[in-house]
Amino acid sequence: MRARWTLSLRARLSLFALLGTLPALFIILYNTLAQQQVVTAEAGREARNLVRLAIREQERLAAQTRQLLAGLSSHPAILDRGQAGRCQRFLASVLDLHPYYTNLGAAGRDGDIYCSALPLKRRVNIADRRHFQQTLKTSDSSIGEHQIGRITGKSAINMGHPIKAADGTVAGVVFVALDLSWLNQLLARIDLPAGAMLAVIDRRGTVLAHHPDPHRWVGTRPADSPLVRAMLARAGGGTGEFAGVDNVPRLTAYAPLDDRPDSSVYVAAGLATDRIYRQTREILARNLALLGAAVLAVIGAWIGADLSIIKRVNALTAATGRLGRGERGVRTGMPHEGDEIARLACAFDDMAEALERRQAELG
Repeated sequence: MRARWTLSLRARLSLFALLGTLPALFIILYNTLAQQQVVTAEAGREARNLVRLAIREQERLAAQTRQLLAGLSSHPAILDRGQAGRCQRFLASVLDLHPYYTNLGAAGRDGDIYCSALPLKRRVNIADRRHFQQTLKTSDSSIGEHQIGRITGKSAINMGHPIKAADGTVAGVVFVALDLSWLNQLLARIDLPAGAMLAVIDRRGTVLAHHPDPHRWVGTRPADSPLVRAMLARAGGGTGEFAGVDNVPRLTAYAPLDDRPDSSVYVAAGLATDRIYRQTREILARNLALLGAAVLAVIGAWIGADLSIIKRVNALTAATGRLGRGERGVRTGMPHEGDEIARLACAFDDMAEALERRQAELG
C-alpha cells in the first residue's frame, strides 16, 4: 500500500496562518511599487520643469547677448578696422553697462583679434575657439565651451556672431565672454528642494555652473560621472537616476541649452532619490509594522490553538491508544461540556465506560 504524506494538525494550522498573511504582504508590496512609480513620475516632471526653468533663465541672457552682438556686428566702430582706438573705447563703454561679461571683442576671418574692450597687450588669435569656428561655419551666432580667456585670464563661455561684409559674406566674428559666476547667480535664483541640484555642463564635460556649491565644481571636468556620460551620449536630453558630479544619487533630467544641432551646452536638474522615496519607505515600514502586528496576533492565536485544541486532541489520541492496547478504565479526564472536542471527549468516555461494563459482564 502506497504511503501517504500527511501534515500534522499543528503544521496545517501553521500553514493556514502563513497563507493568511501572504495576500496582505502581496497587497502591501504591490501598493508600494505602484506608489513608487507615481512618485518617480512626479519627481521626473518636477526635474524637467526645473530644467526648463533654468534654460529659460539662461535663454533670456543668451537672447539679450545675441541681440547685443547683432547690434555690435553692424556698428561703424566694429566695421572700421582702421580705428582700433575708437573701437576699443566703444567696446569698453559697452562692457561697463554689462557687468556679467568679462570682455567684448572682434576678430577677422583669420582669428586675429583687432578690437577688444580690454586693451590688447599682444597679438591674440582665437581661430581655434569653438564659438569662432562655428560662427564662420554656420554664418550665425554660436555658443562655445568653457575656456580661460586669453585676454582676461578668467573662466568664461563665449558667444560669437558673424560680422557681414557688404556682399553678405562673413568678414569676421564679434564675440562676448560671459562670466561663469553670472551663470551661477542665475541658477542660485531658482528655488530648489532640499538635496536638489542644477548644473550647466559643456560638451567636453566641463561644469560651467552648479548650484549648490559652485566654488567646488565650476571648472572641473568629472568625466567619470554617470550623469556627464549620459548627457554626452544622448545629445537630445533624457531622464534617469544618476550619481551627479558630487556623487549624490538623484533622479535627473537634462537637455541641451538650445535645440540647434551644434548645441554645446547642457542643463541638468536632479532631485535626491533618498528624499523622493522617503515617504514611500515610511509608508512601507508602517504597513509592514501593521502586518507584523497581524502576524503576532496569528502567532498568539496559534499558541492559543495549541493550548486549547492540539493538546486536547493529543490527549484523545493517547487515550484511544491506551484503550486499543486493552487498558480498562481509560478516560480522557477532559470536561464534557463546551466545544466539539469536549463533546468528542464525552462520547469517548461514554464508549470506554460501556466497553468496560461489557467486559465485566462477559468476564
